[in-house]
Amino acid sequence: MLAALSIIILLLGAVFEPLDLTTAFLAGFAVLAVRLRWGRGSALLLYSGTALLAFLLLHNKLPAVLYAFYGGLFHIVKVEAERIPYAVLQWLIKIGYACVAYTAMIFVSLNVLGVTDLDFTYSVPAYIVVAVVSFCADVAVSLIIQQFGALIYRKRK
Repeated sequence: MLAALSIIILLLGAVFEPLDLTTAFLAGFAVLAVRLRWGRGSALLLYSGTALLAFLLLHNKLPAVLYAFYGGLFHIVKVEAERIPYAVLQWLIKIGYACVAYTAMIFVSLNVLGVTDLDFTYSVPAYIVVAVVSFCADVAVSLIIQQFGALIYRKRK
């Protein structure tokens, strides 16, 4: 059910193109909820199933690429990185992942999918923006986990 919900959210990003990154990130919240509730294996299964279905079903592949490389995995990387006791290392892993994911998104979009009208570039200012956006997204996700964590972590009866 969460994969279907994520596909519907990604479909909105495929139809309304300015929302493609936003919908990819929102679809990743299902992965975050599963990661926090049932663990890494279930989250990776949901992520991979949703990414595969998005590539197969969406007419516009950019939201699928954004989900596959950033929106879906970001939450898993965040939770795993925060298990490390050193805050500096946590931030290096999260921002480093965001930059590697950004590079992979551009490469796959240009060389595999043949998308020619990308707004993304391999430039230093773009990577600075990616780092700042990743920092802001990480803080926002932490606040969301803090507010709704009790609902997610609640034990089943």
